[in-house]
Amino acid sequence: ATQQRNHQSQIALIERTAGLGSWSIETSGQRLECSQGLLSLLAIEADSAPATLQAMLERHAPEWRRGLQQRIERCALRAEPFDEEVQILLEGLGPKWVRT
Repeated sequence: ATQQRNHQSQIALIERTAGLGSWSIETSGQRLECSQGLLSLLAIEADSAPATLQAMLERHAPEWRRGLQQRIERCALRAEPFDEEVQILLEGLGPKWVRT
């Protein structure tokens, strides 16, 4: 447990220093976890964080949602990596380009 906390602290430090964020999802798509760094970059309060893949996709510009969902599904099924630059919609701020 201590080692895991240390690891999480290191990841948080790296995210803050480099201006990065991360998210992970269970392959069922029913549970999504966002790092504090990602929430900060996307101007999302912790209590408003997307909790599912669908909720995260809805924060993306409509033209990017389907393609991103397909890439995530291929990654889950075939371990096919992807690296995309897409637009996410920031509430009250408009679109922002992100790399995922």
